[in-house]
Order: sequence, then structure tokens, then C-alpha cells
Amino acid sequence: MKKQSLDFSEIKRHRRKRQRIIKILSYSAFFSFVIGGLVWLFIFSPIFRFDNIEVVIGDDSLKEKIATQLEAKVKNSFLESIFGDRNFLIWPSKLAGKELASLPEISELIIDKQYRENNITITATERSALGIWCLQKTTPPACFKFDDQGFIFRESLATGGNLIKIVRDFEQENLVVGDSILPEEFRANILSVLQVIEDSRLSTKEVILKNLKLQEVEVPLSSGPKIYFSLRRKADIYLEVLKSLSQEPGFSNYSYIDLRVENRVYYK
Repeated sequence: MKKQSLDFSEIKRHRRKRQRIIKILSYSAFFSFVIGGLVWLFIFSPIFRFDNIEVVIGDDSLKEKIATQLEAKVKNSFLESIFGDRNFLIWPSKLAGKELASLPEISELIIDKQYRENNITITATERSALGIWCLQKTTPPACFKFDDQGFIFRESLATGGNLIKIVRDFEQENLVVGDSILPEEFRANILSVLQVIEDSRLSTKEVILKNLKLQEVEVPLSSGPKIYFSLRRKADIYLEVLKSLSQEPGFSNYSYIDLRVENRVYYK
């Protein structure tokens, strides 16, 4: 009787073991099917693949450059080796800031993935030139366009006007596209000088930076005095003063307006 009990127990043990193996194999087959299906869906199916790239930007000369740079960025990624470069999943939805180092003329890229049309539309935002920065130590002067953040984004000719001012820099000589016009401690203040000139509607074509150690700039007006600004502080505190002085009858006969001393205005 004892031997028969042991045999029955052995049979039950083998049966449970076989059921576990069958269950494991069933789960393995199910998960393999699911994983295989997901691999096909994301990599090989047409749902996540696109055929065309459209770039929307005002400057037609930048369209091909943007498409080429983005495709190169994607092709150099690890995911591209798995999904391929025409898969929606490996393309980002937006690029900005340092991600656009190879496209300095662009401040932002929005990437619209149009799944139904199998198309990607890239909308690019161009940087607008606040002014032209010219390095006067080089011959001829090396000039660059810069935006309202002081970011240099394109080489330029030394041609400005009332809307786009030229800053003639007699101090620096090694700036390139991608740099800032001035060190951080002076950048916001020089930009505020340009903004005050614009808001005050004073007519001038250039701003002169002779010596950065003096921390000042000179602004000769087209018809009127020279204005001296300090780079130690923002210039917007002098906006109303300049507006008021410019309305005086003898303003065009002034020799200078000196705003370099804090809370003081000197003019002659």
C-alpha cells in the first residue's frame, strides 16, 4: 500500500510539472507573438513610416539646408539603425536652442507628423536681425547680423539704416557665427541702448564701441548731438529724458548728451 501511494504521488508531481511547462510555453508563445507584432507595427508597417518632408520657411535658400541638417541628425542616431530614417517615431516634435547649433539662422523648428498623409511638415522660425555688428580691427571689417538676444547668426555686409543699426566694434576681433556680441555682463545693456534709440525715434545709423574697458558706447545722431551711454546699466531709464530733450527747439545744435553717470544727465 505504501508503494502504491508513492507511485500515485509521483504521477501527480509529473502532471503538475507538465502543466507548468505547457503554461510557460504558452506564455512564451503569446509574448513572442505580441513582441513580433509590435516589431512589425513600429518598424515594418506603413503606419509609422512617411514618404515626404516639407519645410515651411520664408527664405527659400534655407529649405534644403534645414531638411539636409535634420536628416543628418536623425541618421546619426542609434534609433535610426533600428527604425530607419523614414519612421515617425525617431523624429522629434521640436528643436530649439543648442539643438539648432548647425542652423544658426533658425531659432525654433516645429515638426508636425502627419500620419494620415505619410508626411512631415517642418515649420522653421527665422531669427530677425536687430542690428549688424562690425569688427573694425579687421580689413575689411567683418560684419554679422545679430538678434534681440545678442546672438550672431549670419555674416553680413556693412549696410545698415534707421531700422537696422550698425554697431562698430573697435575692441573685439575674433567673433564668429554662433557667438554673442558681447560678454554676458554687457550684453543686456547694449541691447537696451539699441532699444532706447529705436523707441525714442532718434535718427542714427551706427553705435560705436571704442574701448570695452571704458564700458561705454557712443551714438552719433544723423542730425544732432552725440549720445554717450554706459554699459554698466540698462539705458531704458533714460528713454523719457531723451524724448523730452529731442523736443526742445535747439536740440539739433547740442554737441553731446552724456548719460554715463548714474542718475545724472549732462548735455551741451
